[in-house]
Amino acid sequence: GAGRRGRTLVTAATAALLVLGLGKSIVRQRVWHDNDILFDQTVRDAPLSYRAHLLRGRNLAVKKRLREAEAELRLGIRLFPYDAGATVDVAEAYRRSGFCKPAIPLYEWSFAIDSTLRDGRLGYVYCLSVVERWRDTRQQAFAGMRYGFPWEGKWLRNAVFVADSALGRPLRKRPPI
Repeated sequence: GAGRRGRTLVTAATAALLVLGLGKSIVRQRVWHDNDILFDQTVRDAPLSYRAHLLRGRNLAVKKRLREAEAELRLGIRLFPYDAGATVDVAEAYRRSGFCKPAIPLYEWSFAIDSTLRDGRLGYVYCLSVVERWRDTRQQAFAGMRYGFPWEGKWLRNAVFVADSALGRPLRKRPPI
């Protein structure tokens, strides 16, 4: 009767959905082969996802494909500029590559969004000292002591000592490193 036909129809529809899902899963398995394929596909699947672009950019940076990484990371930031962790990641990548000047505005933006952010504070202090912004170096070193990681303390105290010296402030005993 009608009940039996309905159950058969439901069973057939369920089987068809399972076969389609299995087929899609098999096709998508190649995406998980490695991070290059995964992040490239993620950007194709979600081109307006800032996280997709940030993850692809980080992967490109690890591969030392720095121009592509920079373009990808900057696109991610343009899509959503309010992720302080993401912008500080880009600043850190610049710093590690020896480019403090483009890193500083990204650090400034990151800490304006989240003044208590722990990541990147030591790198920010380092870059400020490289460009000899001693007052800012000192101020951010103290902020790092408040909000940063405990292991950074000795480096940040040393940054205050160096900044004080550059500013001509009376020097206290240099902290041990």
